[in-house]
Amino acid sequence: ALLFETILGGYTKIRAGVAYGPVHMDSDNSIYIGKPIIDAHRLERRQQWAGAALTTSACERIDACQQHIEQVRWWVTPWEVPLSAGGRMNTLAVNWNHGVHDLSWRLRWSMGSDLPPDDADPCLSAKFINTKEFHEAHCVDCKS
Repeated sequence: ALLFETILGGYTKIRAGVAYGPVHMDSDNSIYIGKPIIDAHRLERRQQWAGAALTTSACERIDACQQHIEQVRWWVTPWEVPLSAGGRMNTLAVNWNHGVHDLSWRLRWSMGSDLPPDDADPCLSAKFINTKEFHEAHCVDCKS
């Protein structure tokens, strides 16, 4: 819940990749090794938005768990995640719109502008537009 509140209520935006599988973790020595860590990192770097997408391993785990627990998908939604190299990846994304925000709140570029100005960095503008598109497609508060 705190993650959703931070994304919706403030100006903090995150991007993440989520993977599943065996890893070796030695927190005393700060050693974390495993294919899911690499896969999550690579997916995070490929995205062009503020959001979190799931790798194939994470999607498969969700599907496997859903056979036993129907509510396991409450926090994810199908989405064509925008990629920085162009195109989109059809996968599951964390639906950070489950937080509740004031009905007058909207995802804005800045306090003075709803959208990026013409002279804004094109890469940042694309990330913002892609994030706004996801929010408007999934936010129950904004649809009402």
